[in-house]
Amino acid sequence: MPQNVLQSPWQFRLVYQDGKKIVCKYAILFYHRTGESSDGPQFGVVASKRVGNAVKRSRAKRLLREAIRDTEHRYK
Repeated sequence: MPQNVLQSPWQFRLVYQDGKKIVCKYAILFYHRTGESSDGPQFGVVASKRVGNAVKRSRAKRLLREAIRDTEHRYK
């Protein structure tokens, strides 16, 4: 798994509590910048039940992760 993916619950909590958020019509993006990682920012994807059932949420998360992978060279 890539290094720039949030995996642990404490990492997500840190982003929710200390990070900033951008609100759009279809999503809320939480982010938190740290000086620790030289590989660029870390990303975590969470899909709410508003997105749909488990199959739709999983698909939405896969699509977002792929979009991040395609554009991550811009953030380094």
